[in-house]
Amino acid sequence: MTPTEIAVARQLADGATRPVQIASALGYTPRTVNRALKALSVAGIAVQTRPQAPWAYTGLSIPDEPEQDSSREHDLVLPMRGGYLYAVEFANGVIKVGRSSRPRVRIAFHRKHGLTFGHDVINQWISRSYNRPDRAERELIRWCADQGERVSGHEYFTNLIFSDVIAHAQTIT
Repeated sequence: MTPTEIAVARQLADGATRPVQIASALGYTPRTVNRALKALSVAGIAVQTRPQAPWAYTGLSIPDEPEQDSSREHDLVLPMRGGYLYAVEFANGVIKVGRSSRPRVRIAFHRKHGLTFGHDVINQWISRSYNRPDRAERELIRWCADQGERVSGHEYFTNLIFSDVIAHAQTIT
């Protein structure tokens, strides 16, 4: 398997359940995702390909561009040079935090998919630029996990106040 297929397979094994959307969001071809699914099947790892809940397929850290550095193929959360943190609050109270080099595009993605399940975006925030947004994102996710409750993945939380999330995110250096 290629490093890209390994990364996709790990994401699928980690709970991602919508292969076609994963391929589209990651910029990979459906063939790459299908090969990753096949490799997991051969390894005896069952992958469910239909979401159990509206946010079931979002338990990923999704980069805007495919990984370029194959020396980091062992990491699930892919590094990014230069980018932004963002936070989105949905009408159902779920808060999504993440990182992107194109945060407006990512927020539009979340808005579109949230509406699919009847959950509009009611608040959004984009940070200043970071040289290593992956580190800042890890800190923000860690804080959100300590203060709130994870739902369906590691970037979605409940029992948080949006303004508190933003206030903490602004303290991250």
